[in-house]
Amino acid sequence: MERYKNLIIISLIFIVITLVIIFSHGPNLFWPLYFVPLFLASLFYGQVGGGVVGVLASLCLFGSLYLLSATGETQGAASIEFSVASGTMIATGLFFGWMFQTQKKRVAELSDGTMLDRLTGLHNYGYFSERLEEERKRADRFGSRLALMMVDVDGFKNFNDRFGHASGNLLLKKLAEIMQENVRDIDIVSRYGGEEFAVILPNTEDEATTVAERVRTAVASAGFEGDKDEPVVKMTVSVGVAVFPNACENELELIDCADKALNEAKEAGRNKVVVYDKT
Repeated sequence: MERYKNLIIISLIFIVITLVIIFSHGPNLFWPLYFVPLFLASLFYGQVGGGVVGVLASLCLFGSLYLLSATGETQGAASIEFSVASGTMIATGLFFGWMFQTQKKRVAELSDGTMLDRLTGLHNYGYFSERLEEERKRADRFGSRLALMMVDVDGFKNFNDRFGHASGNLLLKKLAEIMQENVRDIDIVSRYGGEEFAVILPNTEDEATTVAERVRTAVASAGFEGDKDEPVVKMTVSVGVAVFPNACENELELIDCADKALNEAKEAGRNKVVVYDKT
């Protein structure tokens, strides 16, 4: 709706300026006003918007020039001025559009960078929190299900003690890759903190267990880098799953329920998937 609102405002400004130019019989005085909608179109719609408004303004200028020439109210020198003005507006629209597009892209890249975990390249806790709230509200609005997986590396402290933190970091990076390869395209994988990960599964209930088992099996089948004495190390993960609204009423409870299921998986011997049961 906001996009159309901006378009309507720009169109109205453009029309008013065009009418002023036509009925004032002084286009050489008022044509710079076209830079207002030109600037706004470039700001909101980039190079396409700036270019389109620049071309339309040029056509309107030449149209008004034609009308005034037919009534003998303008001189031939005006055509040269309008030609320069038209070229200036098109070039300005394209330049402004490029400038605003580049700026928006840089801002988006910086914003994305603050939402990524530097080690694994996954989304970080801040992004996870925002998306979980959004998905919970969407599920609540449409009456759908939302599942959450909490994944923890079994024996990660012992791995770090044996092979060092550098190898531990490599393990987390590889684990992140394995998780991304084994979830669905619509699922959101994040690093929750330390060796713990979270996966948001929209529009999901029973399939969450299937995804969790797929991740658990893939990790157990993989080999992780150790040292020269033990170059390949086998590791496992424990997974807790909870579903909204079956197990909880909001996103905070959903995290708590998934954590409880994760702890149950750990207590049951690790390398397991446990689904939280409210009963």
